Amino acid sequence: KLAYQGGARDWQWQLKTFYQLEDYRRVSETLQGTTYTRFDVDSDREDMGLLLNVSTNLFPQNRLTVGIDVKEGRVDAIDQYKTSLDRTTNTGKMRFYALYLQDEMDLFDQRLHLIGGIRYDYAEFFGGSYYSTVSPFSSLNGNLKDNSWSAFSPRISARYFFTDSLSSYLSYGRGFRASILDDLCRSGIFWGLYKEANPELEPEKIDTFEFGADARP
Repeated sequence: KLAYQGGARDWQWQLKTFYQLEDYRRVSETLQGTTYTRFDVDSDREDMGLLLNVSTNLFPQNRLTVGIDVKEGRVDAIDQYKTSLDRTTNTGKMRFYALYLQDEMDLFDQRLHLIGGIRYDYAEFFGGSYYSTVSPFSSLNGNLKDNSWSAFSPRISARYFFTDSLSSYLSYGRGFRASILDDLCRSGIFWGLYKEANPELEPEKIDTFEFGADARP
């Protein structure tokens, strides 16, 4: 991870970037009656991203922030059976783009603090494939369909200071989360349940409401 921040006059900026390479290995064993089965998982997972935001004071009591968020991840995995000649492979990539805008404002002699923002997310799945010699998953072999999702997510909150030591706030926000790579490109039996890779899964969305108060006796 690397981070850099700085500023000049009324401008401030922040840059963050990360890179992660994971070589994941696991031994999976089952015993049903007298039948012993073992396969070894070897999964390479790569993630990288960049976050940049810039803030400035439009007015003495108003602060505007603009940012971009870009991320990419990939998986390249194989299940190699040790008790048979079977094997299973799955690959896939995801890329995320986001642009967000936030405005903070103080009113009524800084008694009321308002925050409003909006974020646009675009996620895409591509380069997916699945292959297995294990029945019934061998019927799912082939390249997986590319897909993409997008959403606008608003956010608004207000905090009012009754005194310097007592305040109350109310907020609303919407969240967006695309499906994970394993759900999009990996089929198999997991925790005793049959799961089939589905690149057409809809993203998760959530609406949150929060109300609270802070007191400093």
